[in-house]
Amino acid sequence: MYPYRLYTITRFILLMLFINTVDVFCAQDAVEMFKLGMKRHDANDCPKAIEFYTKAIILDSTLARAYFNRGTCHLKIGKPDLAEQDFLLTITYDSLLMDAYYSYTVSLLYGNKHKQALPILNKALMIEPNNAPLRNLRGQIYAYLGDKQSACNDLSITKGAGDKEGNGLFDKICGGDTLKGEAFSLPWPVDEHWRVQNISEDSTFSLMEFFHDNEQPEHWTEYGAMMTLRDIRNANFKEFSQMIYQDFKQRAPKATMKYIKEDKKSEFPWLILLLQAPSTVDHKQPESQLWYIIQGKTALYSNFRAIKKATLSKDVINNWSSFFRSGTIIEK
Repeated sequence: MYPYRLYTITRFILLMLFINTVDVFCAQDAVEMFKLGMKRHDANDCPKAIEFYTKAIILDSTLARAYFNRGTCHLKIGKPDLAEQDFLLTITYDSLLMDAYYSYTVSLLYGNKHKQALPILNKALMIEPNNAPLRNLRGQIYAYLGDKQSACNDLSITKGAGDKEGNGLFDKICGGDTLKGEAFSLPWPVDEHWRVQNISEDSTFSLMEFFHDNEQPEHWTEYGAMMTLRDIRNANFKEFSQMIYQDFKQRAPKATMKYIKEDKKSEFPWLILLLQAPSTVDHKQPESQLWYIIQGKTALYSNFRAIKKATLSKDVINNWSSFFRSGTIIEK
């Protein structure tokens, strides 16, 4: 009987070893190891997940997602210094992984490294300027460091784009009478697939440019822009519209201008202006623009949509005008 029992026990031990190591034997390469790490990660077993992610990295030292997931686990189990290293390696091997910039920043904040976090967010927002979570996070860091103006510049952009978190943070950080200025909020229609292509700003001027998802600055059918001219009060709309017109004529010598509607008596006076041209010098195609200019208490807001058509129909003018008029002045 003894040999039989020894045989049985040996089989049992081998079976248990097989069960415990079958995953490893099945993992033939870094991707398989990474998948095993994700399986343990999903089961909230971060220590084991870290083991698999580390094995994946040993097999492929450029596997950015393995660094990112391992960093996420390190952060979860209270090791922000190790997480910081992982997230840095993540963006080293995949500079377009925006979640890594966010997590990298969070890991830095655990160590009160607020100033060191700003260059990380600056780099990320240069790549993806319309990333609301990153911009909101930078705004909060600016506020923590005492730079309220920069904080509110960031948060006014996300609030103006219709971001709920940005709206709440703006009201919390930038509300009250102590902050000078205001912002113009105009969420662009999601169903029209607009995206923010570029944001440029300084202490006196900001520009936010919009394109459709499938279009680029070099090749577009429709284009939108929102401009803020800070510290401009009681602007002369006629003079300002003439400046816009003359600037357009540099590109379209045969352009025409028409005033569509104006309200000088409103709390925030506004003007809608139409520019149309049969052709432009740069892209050799027709172009029409509808402008909405509104005077705030501390800034002048100039917004427009352009399309490569020689004229705009009444329906389009009415629709675009209604869209612009849906915008609101946010007083800080």
